[in-house]
Amino acid sequence: MNDVFFTFRSVTAAMRGSRLLADQSIRSLTVRTPKLLQEQGCGYSLRIRAPDAARARQAFEQAQLRYSRIYRRGGDGQWQEVTL
Repeated sequence: MNDVFFTFRSVTAAMRGSRLLADQSIRSLTVRTPKLLQEQGCGYSLRIRAPDAARARQAFEQAQLRYSRIYRRGGDGQWQEVTL
């Protein structure tokens, strides 16, 4: 998998992020955060193609839209927190 997951605490925040990215022509998919990555019960993530991840992070920061963390699944199937 060559996608990056930006995790959010609520579906509302994830949907705001999705709209923000769509306005910037960055494709994303809103999904439930995998259980292993959930910090506080339910959560949602935006799944974004890896080449678009840095632009997505920059868009979130400029709009002051807070995400929780950024993850990528490695070749061994393990989740890794990443910084962009």
